[in-house]
Amino acid sequence: MHAQEHILFEQILSYQFKKGGQKMNVRANLKSCLVMAMFLMGMGGTAAAGRTIYVDDDGPADFNNIQAAIDDSNDGDTIIVKPGLYREYVRFYGKNITLTSTNPGDSNVVASTIIEYGVGFAGSEDPNCTLTGFKINGSIYGGANHTHATISYCLLSGNRVYQGTVIKRCDGTISNCVIVDNWPGGDNVSAAIVGCHGLIKNCSIAHNFSGVAVSGGGTTTIENCIIYHNRSVQVGVAREGTVNILYSDVEGGLDGIIDLGNVNWGPGNMDADPCFVRIGPDWVLFEGDYHLQSQAGRWDANSQSWVQDANTSPCIDGGNAISPVGFEPFPNGGIINMGAYGGTAEASKSYFGQPVCETIVAGDINGDCKVDFLDFALMALHWLKDNRPCGVVFTTTYLFQPDPNALRITGGFAGQGQGSCSIEGEFELTVDSNAGTAWFNSVDATFSKKIYLCCNPIDCTDSLDSTDSLDVLFTMTELVSTSVSDMQIDFVFVRNIPAFPGAANTYLTVIFAGDSVHLVGSYCEPVYDGYYYHLDVVAVAE
Repeated sequence: MHAQEHILFEQILSYQFKKGGQKMNVRANLKSCLVMAMFLMGMGGTAAAGRTIYVDDDGPADFNNIQAAIDDSNDGDTIIVKPGLYREYVRFYGKNITLTSTNPGDSNVVASTIIEYGVGFAGSEDPNCTLTGFKINGSIYGGANHTHATISYCLLSGNRVYQGTVIKRCDGTISNCVIVDNWPGGDNVSAAIVGCHGLIKNCSIAHNFSGVAVSGGGTTTIENCIIYHNRSVQVGVAREGTVNILYSDVEGGLDGIIDLGNVNWGPGNMDADPCFVRIGPDWVLFEGDYHLQSQAGRWDANSQSWVQDANTSPCIDGGNAISPVGFEPFPNGGIINMGAYGGTAEASKSYFGQPVCETIVAGDINGDCKVDFLDFALMALHWLKDNRPCGVVFTTTYLFQPDPNALRITGGFAGQGQGSCSIEGEFELTVDSNAGTAWFNSVDATFSKKIYLCCNPIDCTDSLDSTDSLDVLFTMTELVSTSVSDMQIDFVFVRNIPAFPGAANTYLTVIFAGDSVHLVGSYCEPVYDGYYYHLDVVAVAE
């Protein structure tokens, strides 16, 4: 038996006995389904009441700044923020709301949705309060009472702030965050993360003045993280403080930890160069790239493509084998990567010492192009595990909300198009959350657009009105890819229009928000008028 297989089977045995064996897992799953059923029955008076609020700093939306949207929100509401620079200090004031960018899983969207002066919590927020998908300039402060809000997919980089601290007193889950290149603005120095006594999972905490500081009386769990290249201390634990570290890459190992309290050094930890693509220089704004190098391929945000490196990071497939691999691209080794991109669509690919396997073989869980004992070990580790909602497949019919500004013309091949548009109709969306796929069963929607036939619509009397079927947006000849997460679905379609190759690809994102969905996308109608149209509409469940 290979060493990796031996480790996996040790984890299998440990997991089953610690959790009470398979029988307890099944009982827990049934209990979860009952709780979910009760929750869904009560949604009519709770989740269904949540609103979706849109923010855009330079376009039509409910608000042009984030704070105004928060001030207008109530518990259970979702605020979706479009890319832009928001020069404000954002305060949650104890509200349990979701504040999200349009696509937290896209590093380019995150980097271009910027909160300029930081974020503050009151400290009374619970885990239902969510901050996800932003570039934070400044710091996140959890309040004197330590917020339990959930923070994910945030980029905190290139900040010069007091003591170099960018996240403080946040006791909820902090996951998939890139926390890099942050430095103190004066002589007082501390860690990038201070006094956060919850779970820090799949984060890259690198090239700061210092990494993580656990305060006295607090307990912090660090899992699937990379804490490396910080200039002084990687992890510091104060007296009467406790840190649990497992499946993480910590520079110096135990020697990289200043321990005045308690350190529980768990399984799967390592001390190895994570092989980041590029580390930012000291004391300057963010210039690094903290994706992991891979000979099989890693995502390059600049070129929006997969590139191959000369080296492969040891952090690839280094996370906890119990953690879901999520949306990691194939081959993914069947085990989540360490660091901020682990479990995401931008996770670096697994390399097995030979050319990348181009064929997906049934039963090949780790993607090495063969089915063997290691695949069986991975399968056994997740046997009877069920992370789905109680129903695998759900189908919902949505109705478009009338909005004369929902569909906007932004220009095209024949010059600038100006006008107003509206959309109406319905569509049926089916989602298979287990398979990670989704599709449109039927579409009965039209959009009406008024195209002005001269350059200035204010002086124009001559205009063209038309009503076109929106089926063209949904019934593409080939669905190239679909990715499904808890919050959104991303579609990529290809249209078979040989005469207009520039109009081939159509991208559509469906963002879930309570009992409604937000559709964002773009397509071209070359046959009719040659203009590109940007779709931006809200549809509510029937």
